[in-house]
Amino acid sequence: MIFPLKEILQKIGRLPWFYIGICLTLAFLPFSKFMVTSFEFLMGVGWLFGERIINKWNRLKHCNSFWIFFIIYFVHIIGMFYSDNLSYAIKDLRIKLPMLVFPIMIASAPSFTQKQLKFLMIAFSFAVLVSTLICATVFFGLTPYHYTDNKQISIFQSHVRFALLINISLFALLYYAYKNTIRFFKHERITYILVSVWFIFFLIILRSITGVVVLFLIGLVFFVLFLLSQPNKLIRRIFIFMAIFIPILIAVYLVKVIEKFYTIDASSYQNLQTHTANGNLYSHNTAEVTLENGRYAYTYICEEELAQEWNKRSPYQYDGLDIRKQPLKYTLFRYMTSKGLRKDSAGFSKMTEKDIQNVEKGLSNHIFENKYSLYPVVYQTIWQIDVYLKGGNPSAHSITQRIEFAKAGFNIFKNNPIFGVGTGDVADEFKKYYESTNSRLDVNHRLRSHNQYLTFLLTFGIVGFCAILFGLFAPPWIEKKYSDILFVTTILIALISFINEDTLESQVGVTFFALFYSIFVWCFKKEPEQISNPS
Repeated sequence: MIFPLKEILQKIGRLPWFYIGICLTLAFLPFSKFMVTSFEFLMGVGWLFGERIINKWNRLKHCNSFWIFFIIYFVHIIGMFYSDNLSYAIKDLRIKLPMLVFPIMIASAPSFTQKQLKFLMIAFSFAVLVSTLICATVFFGLTPYHYTDNKQISIFQSHVRFALLINISLFALLYYAYKNTIRFFKHERITYILVSVWFIFFLIILRSITGVVVLFLIGLVFFVLFLLSQPNKLIRRIFIFMAIFIPILIAVYLVKVIEKFYTIDASSYQNLQTHTANGNLYSHNTAEVTLENGRYAYTYICEEELAQEWNKRSPYQYDGLDIRKQPLKYTLFRYMTSKGLRKDSAGFSKMTEKDIQNVEKGLSNHIFENKYSLYPVVYQTIWQIDVYLKGGNPSAHSITQRIEFAKAGFNIFKNNPIFGVGTGDVADEFKKYYESTNSRLDVNHRLRSHNQYLTFLLTFGIVGFCAILFGLFAPPWIEKKYSDILFVTTILIALISFINEDTLESQVGVTFFALFYSIFVWCFKKEPEQISNPS
């Protein structure tokens, strides 16, 4: 019997490789940049050989929304011609190539069915679930991978982008949990809800401010839509009360935390004693007003005693660095202050082995030891802003260094308001600004604006910025997608991320945005739909 190779090859050739390529690209988005690139190539091959080119061209040339979206990439091309740094401009165009390629392929391909779309989103959500479970093994210490900050448990990519992918998966699952059609298996709804609960828990332990803010804001959208779908007046009133009460509760909590932060322990600053119990002199730096749990961190320091006691109990040298490459003794000052201990031998004798390990890990406050609470994130945010307002160095502090990035970006824009600096000159302009203003930021922390809107504004000026916004928002309007809940929540997640991230300035970010945008705008046709009340 002759092996039917020809028939097998024919069957393989008839497989929907373009759809398979999209599915695998989404599935590996939480894991591997290399694999994503590989499956993008599979998408391209499937698109190229899946159907006659003339059919694809006929769809594309009549797709007005695609040509409007093309404005975004066209603006980047135009910006290249008035840039001095041509090599950087070409690099930027290459990074943003998915903004051109994905829309071309998807807008020109046959539409997907609702079942195919759901399979794509469930496959993606399953991949995100697997990724979170792997990261959870790091968090719970089940793998030899060591971390000093919860954000570092995101081992496959930036914790910010990972949080965005988790949010998309979470709300996609909630959407399909409340949608009564196209069921894949028994108990599907409860499975989606349970996985969504896990995603919420993981976002909390990941401690991504962006992820939590997105969760809250998009959750509010879902909450309102669910409320509007309720015919029962009592349930509607209960939900209205919750919609008012929860934000008030959050606001009260934040006020209490801020009030607690600035409640000063007078003993750490007033009537300062001059000598330790051993008769050695204390150092009191009253000009340094860094606070830890209401106490000033640079009073009651006796380095002679502290260095001697520390070096007896730790392999990390007192005058060396902690695991985070920070000067260890300053981490120790802050940590002991947070516990209300004086920085001398008597105070150090009250430090447990766990406390010493925390200092070695770079934890500057004992509250950071609690891995399951969001309070340390809120505290750290307030601390960063407090230090910044007192003239401290914002470097390596995620909130305050972004303020410096934004100030730099806005000043660059003010000097080039109409057409911007061009596609290739962004990095050069930031470098010149930091040097000319003698920025407080360390050289290795002098980065771009970390705000996609501001990046577009300073790169292309008001003219290019308006053109990009038109290219971004007009296609969904033409395709009548603004009544599609799944599209709206996904695009809102991306738009919120633009506020504190240059989402479209990296390969992973632009792939994430361009692929989801193209899928929801051009991949399928649907009628306006609302979330239905679960039966």
